[in-house]
Amino acid sequence: MVSRIAHNRDQIIIPTPVLSEVLVKISPEQITDLLTELNGSVWIRLEAFDAAAAVELGRRTAVAIAQGDKREGLNDAPWTKVKFDRQIVAVAIVAQATEIISDDPHVKSDCDRNTEGMQDLGGSGSFGSGNKPALCVSM
Repeated sequence: MVSRIAHNRDQIIIPTPVLSEVLVKISPEQITDLLTELNGSVWIRLEAFDAAAAVELGRRTAVAIAQGDKREGLNDAPWTKVKFDRQIVAVAIVAQATEIISDDPHVKSDCDRNTEGMQDLGGSGSFGSGNKPALCVSM
């Protein structure tokens, strides 16, 4: 995967909700070093859950509610997790990510429903042909 990213001159997009999950798992002393490394990399771009992502998330959630299933079949996950995972996918969609890579089955399921479909790449999903090459990583 890394060689493909380098060969294609792609970037890895890390949505800020994913960053928060990573920061919880490291010591406070490591946070500054990690942020310095991420912000200094030409291969990695942190993407915020901003107003555009909020609009995307709101639109998609409204459609799900109108269709009678706000969880879109994810009845095994708490509602807060469903909303959090949707934030990650909304950031990726707004950033025009071409793939999403995640080991979280709920994120994969959200991609299956709200993008052009998933490729069988060990948890990776395709968003189709975006205008800019990018990857969104969920940990």
